Amino acid sequence: MTLRHINVATAARLEEAQLTSIRFDGRVALITGAGAGLGRAYAERLAARGAKVVVNDRERASAMAVVKAIRDAGGDAITDQNPIETKAGGLAMVQSAYERFGRLDILICNAGGTISKPILESGEDDFRENMNVNFWGTVHPVLAALPRFIDADYGRIVAVTSAAGLFGTAAHAPYSSSKMAVVGFAKALAVETGKLNIRVNVVSPYARTPGSSNVLGEELAELMTPDRVAQVVAWLAHERCDKTGMILSAGAGRVRRVGIVESPVVELEDEDIGRLWDRFTVLDGAHEPRNSADSARVLMPELAALGSEAIKLPAGLK
Repeated sequence: MTLRHINVATAARLEEAQLTSIRFDGRVALITGAGAGLGRAYAERLAARGAKVVVNDRERASAMAVVKAIRDAGGDAITDQNPIETKAGGLAMVQSAYERFGRLDILICNAGGTISKPILESGEDDFRENMNVNFWGTVHPVLAALPRFIDADYGRIVAVTSAAGLFGTAAHAPYSSSKMAVVGFAKALAVETGKLNIRVNVVSPYARTPGSSNVLGEELAELMTPDRVAQVVAWLAHERCDKTGMILSAGAGRVRRVGIVESPVVELEDEDIGRLWDRFTVLDGAHEPRNSADSARVLMPELAALGSEAIKLPAGLK
């Protein structure tokens, strides 16, 4: 047997092991924007591992193609064309899952869109359009599914941000704004559901898809396949994932954690903050707050000394 044959056989065994180690038998997943690209990769990966899938996409033909592929491979899936941008659409797509499969366990809010133009050419309509699709297109399905998840004391929610939202990029201000809004929503939701068996995490994907092929050339097609992000999303959607409020950046078969951190605290000496710049921009010993109250306590330890009465939080969030 040649080395190449050994490598092929090893790869096949590894793939088979992956298929059996992360299983979703008995679980139902709703994935928005699942008609192509990353959403399709998420749908097909979860279906291959036993999940029943609601394939939401505004393009009916695309959604039907994904459902056919899943069924041809022995899985079970249905299409859904309800709009993500409305409360009614969110409620209807969740109801579709219950009408067909009797439950919903996983929600992956993948659908999104972008507008590319310089910020001074971006009008209010551009910001509203991106917020409708990216932010409200996450919020409405989540708010529709959340009461069901709370009743079942189980749910896995994966929201989708972007490096453009986390770090900024030129000529995408409406898109960047909406994608960072998703992070704030997911972080707040993770804190509020932290004592339940509900996990809310965020993925920032890097992949070559129909939407990104204009900036990622053909030479990157094999390296940056959507399926190499899907394996990370599948883990976040799995019952064994016990983390919540995390942001993972994933692509090319690699993953890293993104943190929103604060530098060590520096006491003000006068009004010239510029003189302190080197001291508080160094992130050695940085702190990652659990929630907003934790952030306040680190900046002002006097609050911690005063005890729980100093900061009013809803029950269960202290």
